[in-house]
Amino acid sequence: MSLVAFLSYVIITSITPGPSNIILMNEARSFGFIGSWRFISGILAGFAVLGIMSGLFTTGLYNFIPIVEPYFKVAGVIYLLYLAWQVGLNKSSAVSTHNMHSSFLSGFIFQIINVKSILFFLLVMSASFCHFMILLSSSQFI
Repeated sequence: MSLVAFLSYVIITSITPGPSNIILMNEARSFGFIGSWRFISGILAGFAVLGIMSGLFTTGLYNFIPIVEPYFKVAGVIYLLYLAWQVGLNKSSAVSTHNMHSSFLSGFIFQIINVKSILFFLLVMSASFCHFMILLSSSQFI
């Protein structure tokens, strides 16, 4: 992967809004910065943990990625179909959620299951760490 392609992907993915940004904007609109601070902290902590987990996962499964790739594809398709089903259903809620604040834990869990962040970290880790591992193991690095 060329450096220009890699950096353009990282920049474009970083500045485009994802689900976390949309929910953070809604929280800040509803409760202000101070009222949504716990949720923002959960999103940030989840992003950091997701980065660490992706790094460990990518380096740990470097040799097994071709084996588990078809299973990840199937799991991704099932998850996207589930999300589409949930969005497509019109659920009427009897409980008013207008005054309910989101917690640190809800922000943390939301970020951990955020597909955009998972794909971002897996691609970045696999493109950078795996390339580094190949260079390290070959004579090109020495």
